[in-house]
Amino acid sequence: MRKSARILGEDYGLTAKEMNFLLKDEGYLEGVPGNYSVTEKGKAFAEEEDHHRGTGGYAWYNRNWTTRTWDDSILDELDITDEKKQQIRQKITLSKSMNTKQTENVGSDEKTDFSSDSIQDTESNRPSYDFENYLDEEEDDDSDVGAAIALGLLLTYGVIKAAPHVKRWWENKAFPGIQKLGRKISSKKSE
Repeated sequence: MRKSARILGEDYGLTAKEMNFLLKDEGYLEGVPGNYSVTEKGKAFAEEEDHHRGTGGYAWYNRNWTTRTWDDSILDELDITDEKKQQIRQKITLSKSMNTKQTENVGSDEKTDFSSDSIQDTESNRPSYDFENYLDEEEDDDSDVGAAIALGLLLTYGVIKAAPHVKRWWENKAFPGIQKLGRKISSKKSE
């Protein structure tokens, strides 16, 4: 039976990101998150299928993604121990902190370490657009901006549509009510 990295990792308490990192560490995958490819060693166990949602229209509607499934027999080949899981989690945490540090250093005069190890760790933390990692991502990168724009447009549309009703309410109820209250207050002061 074929399983995704997310499903393979569930049995061992690993996320898809951690499982893909393990597969890369063991030599079955190469590349960076969001752009992994199967190595020669991994071709015996993996099957990739490209998908395209060609709905037409704008480019972001025409999504492309690849799903990768693995044969169950790969679990016999992998070295999944508690030590290895802890090691993978530490590497992922380290790469996240290095990525944050490099982001903070952009525009500063500080030199950033671009050794091959630091670049590998940073590459493993790049945002993933791989389907399996997309399911595990807790960060909403572009979707927050898109949601904010959509909310702004919706509010603007609502204000434009409501403007005549609000104007009528202001002229017929709110403003006369305020004037009447003002007259009452001023008449009480004069007494």
